[in-house]
Amino acid sequence: MNYNIIKSKHLVRKAILTAAYKAVETHVGSALSCAEIMEALYFKVAKIDKDNSQSDSRERIILSKGHGALAQYACLMLKGIISKEVFDTYDLDGGLLPAHLDHNAINGIEASTGMSLGHGIGLAEGFALANRLKNIKARIFVIIGDGELQEGSIWEALNSIEALNLNEITIILDKNGMQASAETKEIVDISNLNNVFKQMGFSVEIVNGHDVDAIAKTLNWTSDKPRFIIANTIKGHGLPKPFVNSVKSHYVKLTAEQYQDALKAMEGK
Repeated sequence: MNYNIIKSKHLVRKAILTAAYKAVETHVGSALSCAEIMEALYFKVAKIDKDNSQSDSRERIILSKGHGALAQYACLMLKGIISKEVFDTYDLDGGLLPAHLDHNAINGIEASTGMSLGHGIGLAEGFALANRLKNIKARIFVIIGDGELQEGSIWEALNSIEALNLNEITIILDKNGMQASAETKEIVDISNLNNVFKQMGFSVEIVNGHDVDAIAKTLNWTSDKPRFIIANTIKGHGLPKPFVNSVKSHYVKLTAEQYQDALKAMEGK
């Protein structure tokens, strides 16, 4: 499908909203937070398609915040890597797509994430080291959540990635200021992350996490260091009040009226 159609008709967001509305339960707020990040990666940055999705030399996208799975499923469906029929089974009884990512469920999922957070960066490191042994040059992108930064395994992986200068890895922080049950700042201070990651040795950039073109431009830059992108986002972006920019969006089950209001608001953009 032509990407201009996907962008102009907001097909990634519409797919997320529709699947979430039909699902038994969902993490729609987390998916909408990273929708443009995933859209930029799949359609403007990473070299991933139906033909190379299983190739050893493929570029990889690891969604470490696996409860945002619906954003990745939507992109895989629109890229033709999975069928719409499979996508339509998201989080339904007997369906193939669980609410958290399962590596064994479908093509295009690099790792099972979400049920236990904090492992995506370490997995990316393993893929990068394996690629170097095989003389494969391929970029690896990891999307993490700001609440996920509270996992110690994140910091262990960051330290070793910098020490090994695995500059084929780009980490993207979906910084929406929310986690499952509270604002992130209520749990830990995340106000100085730019300086923290620079001091660790990463090349750091800050971007509007809902601007596909800005995200793509930033991700397509090259660096001789591992890269850390801080994407400022809004949890539940596009949902009606009181769910947008709210912890309430983490587990919300939309009513028919709320679903239609969200679709109408999207059409107005």
